[in-house]
Amino acid sequence: MKQIFAVVFLLGVFTLSFSAEEKALIQTKKFQKSFQSECIDDVDDFFEKKSAKQICSCAYDELQKDTSFLPLIHKGLERDGEVDDFDNWGFPLLKNCLPKTFTPEMEKVFVRECSDDIKKSTCKCAYEWLVSEYDVNRYLQENMESEHIFKKNIHEAILKCKD
Repeated sequence: MKQIFAVVFLLGVFTLSFSAEEKALIQTKKFQKSFQSECIDDVDDFFEKKSAKQICSCAYDELQKDTSFLPLIHKGLERDGEVDDFDNWGFPLLKNCLPKTFTPEMEKVFVRECSDDIKKSTCKCAYEWLVSEYDVNRYLQENMESEHIFKKNIHEAILKCKD
């Protein structure tokens, strides 16, 4: 089985056409489990665990329906068939699965994570800034793909909000 994953990985690096074996890879339990685990690890920074699981399940379903996402998978596929670095390539799969607007749950998670080191009122102020400057897609995409830029922006918002 590991040989099949290695062959699938290597084929994907050198071609943009996908064989039946490559398409079958995304339907294996091992791949599904690894995909879901990597996705949830990244998405639960923004959502409670239950919502993160729903979003990642939706993203996996998106992948099953639309094989145009297969090139993304090859960016994060280890030789043993495990998914890695979801935060660097997974956002396009999440896009259709995210809420259209910021939710109370997202605020709760943001404030909880932020207030480990900072006053809760400052975190709430920073969240209000975030909602005024970002839409949900840009918020997650920038945080996943350009985390250093996002953290810099949030840091500036926190400084402006400090009492």
